[in-house]
Amino acid sequence: MSLLPWKVLESKYVLNNKWIKVRCDKCEVPGNPPQIIQEYYVYENVDTVSVVPITKDKKVILIEQYRHGIKQNTICFPGGRMEAHETDATMAGIRELVEETGFVADEIKPLAVLPKIPGVVQGKNHMFMAYGSLKKQPVNDASEQSKMHILSIAELKEALVNGTINCAGCTAAGFLALEKLKF
Repeated sequence: MSLLPWKVLESKYVLNNKWIKVRCDKCEVPGNPPQIIQEYYVYENVDTVSVVPITKDKKVILIEQYRHGIKQNTICFPGGRMEAHETDATMAGIRELVEETGFVADEIKPLAVLPKIPGVVQGKNHMFMAYGSLKKQPVNDASEQSKMHILSIAELKEALVNGTINCAGCTAAGFLALEKLKF
């Protein structure tokens, strides 16, 4: 049985500014008879990047930041939104790595591109692994106060399993990196 896409009958933005776009779609869901969903909300999010940095001595760099949306700190890999002018996710990953950690990678390789929350969010997270990082001066903006954590591969595994890394996208990136590293 093939699953058919929904037909959008009407669409309007209910919130639209430089930070967030939310639209409300009226949709027809295939079936016999078809069903009409009067209000289906979609968050049109820009693509984001997550970078798993592995240093030359096989340490992993994470960032702890306060996240107001969940009103708690998160421990995640460096990453963030792709800027409006950016079309290359790899370059965005390199930029975010330098901005958030001050590290520059000798090599960056893709891990995966995954949808964020496919039911309600339009946007993807581009995940990378960066190798051989060298220290450089970090560039932080006022809204991103952060604390750096440097873990061994064993400590990374434990942090992924016990929920210390408490972001879904970063958890996925971390497990993908471990698989690629064969740890």
